[in-house]
Amino acid sequence: MVKAKKIIVDSITDQLVPQVSSLKTPNMFDSLTKIFEGKNINQNMTLRNQLKNVKIQNAETMESYFARVSQIKEKLEVVEEEVENVEVMIDTLNGLPGSWNSFM
Repeated sequence: MVKAKKIIVDSITDQLVPQVSSLKTPNMFDSLTKIFEGKNINQNMTLRNQLKNVKIQNAETMESYFARVSQIKEKLEVVEEEVENVEVMIDTLNGLPGSWNSFM
């Protein structure tokens, strides 16, 4: 078990070592899982908010705007957050200025 504990400690950032170094090896893994699951929830919420609040910037091309929206969607998929295409479409259209309303 000492070897497994050393591998875990060597594999994590210095900031996390104090949080898990005093734990037994099986508990170290459980503790790290809880830490990173919490970060995933925060990251999911942040990315969802970014998608809901995405707006085209002044002088930004449509291509660049769509690329930004796609990047947010891809980041959500990486953290295993399901994103419906209709949700992306609605948020993308809502991010366009009022001058685009006649096209919708």
